[in-house]
Amino acid sequence: MAEGTPESTANATHVDEDAKLRTENVDDSGYKDEDLPVALKKLLQRLEGTPELGLDAATYVPILSQAKYGDFFTNVASSSSKMQIRKQVRLRVLKAIGSCNTLQVLRVPDGCTYSELEAVLLPLQSNSELTKIVIRRLESSNDADVESCWLLLGQLLQTSHTLDRLIIEDCRLTPTGMSHLASGLRGNSQSAVQLLNLDLGHDASLTLHMAEIVSVAPKLRHLTLRGLEVPDESILGILSQAFRQNTRLETLFLYVGGCRGENRMKEILLNIFTGEDSNQSISNLTLAGKATCTFDCFAEIASLNRSLKIIYLHVDYVASTNQGGRIGQSLCSNSTLDALYIFGAWYEWRENIQARVLELITAADVKRPIIHLHIGSSKEGEDDSIKGDDLEWRFLVQALRNNFPSLASILLDYADLNAQASLRQPGGQGFLDALGNNSTLQSLGIRFGTRDFFQGGWKQLFKSLRVNTSLTRLGL
Repeated sequence: MAEGTPESTANATHVDEDAKLRTENVDDSGYKDEDLPVALKKLLQRLEGTPELGLDAATYVPILSQAKYGDFFTNVASSSSKMQIRKQVRLRVLKAIGSCNTLQVLRVPDGCTYSELEAVLLPLQSNSELTKIVIRRLESSNDADVESCWLLLGQLLQTSHTLDRLIIEDCRLTPTGMSHLASGLRGNSQSAVQLLNLDLGHDASLTLHMAEIVSVAPKLRHLTLRGLEVPDESILGILSQAFRQNTRLETLFLYVGGCRGENRMKEILLNIFTGEDSNQSISNLTLAGKATCTFDCFAEIASLNRSLKIIYLHVDYVASTNQGGRIGQSLCSNSTLDALYIFGAWYEWRENIQARVLELITAADVKRPIIHLHIGSSKEGEDDSIKGDDLEWRFLVQALRNNFPSLASILLDYADLNAQASLRQPGGQGFLDALGNNSTLQSLGIRFGTRDFFQGGWKQLFKSLRVNTSLTRLGL
């Protein structure tokens, strides 16, 4: 029965009811296929390749924690017998995922164990279609299971000519495991890996292996690192040299929130981006994460580096340097930087940070629009309910009224928030008035999860847009 037919549509309407059958009609000895949720049965048929059913071959793994797939990939408490059945079904699904030769994108279900991941990786070695692997939030395990998984992944990296994106986050990496990954990349001159995202978990013993990966990955262009720690000067030198000598990297994303070796972090950035032998290939740099480090080297980087075209800077760095004005001045001497994005969740744009950002914009006495402000939703579990007076209208009004020629865009992204703010409130009206009188801002984006935000403000918004002489792009 093909998907999209009236019969399959009727089955879809009974997903929740069907999912209740997940373990209720089985005995302690095992499970029966007919007792599985319809969506899970269809997925297995696609993964295991049942051409007579007329189903499309599977190319990606859906989110298996969805209700229509039952509770096999959730943390729902069950009796010991049902837990055993759940384990059997999970293992069958994971083996089917690994054995599916048409699979192109593998997202390992959250909460899998390392032994379960091994069940996926073992048969995956023969896949010639795979282009992306995402592994997140694996359950903790012993060293043997952990290193066995990374050995298999390293072997896959050594043989695959199609895998171009690898993301590993919130998982346990060991020095031996990192060595397996580096060995796999080093041993494959035809490796297609262009994007690598690794969470090092603030484990300094992994840094040397990270330097090797930077050196040996033949096509690596986009690198994201979280939890990087540099234990001593010798490893600092090795890591810095690996980045300086790399001529392929184009994008570097450093999530350095919570770093302990702040002075070495500054040295790494200076070693990579300044000096006669500095890296000349990285054009896009992001410094993210809540800053506990003092990055007063940023102004020096902006003044001296000529390869960086786009920089994303978390608002905490502007405040922690205590040198907003100096950073702004450094932009005056840099004619090659195309854009500086200053970003952060709404609750992070505190009053002292707003003052630093205004200092930066004021000091950036350039005639080209290169500064972009992005005030976004919370992604880290903060309170997502804000009131109208919580929005920093005064800061935005001041930025608009000064007609800074360097300010290119403002994005207010509250799409994920339960906001009580609206444009009809005094702060919102002041913002719209300032927008109408502004003659430099080129782009404005406003995203809200509630329609109430625009109620009572449409007329004034359109009026402001009619008289504004600079906006070329508006996103609502």
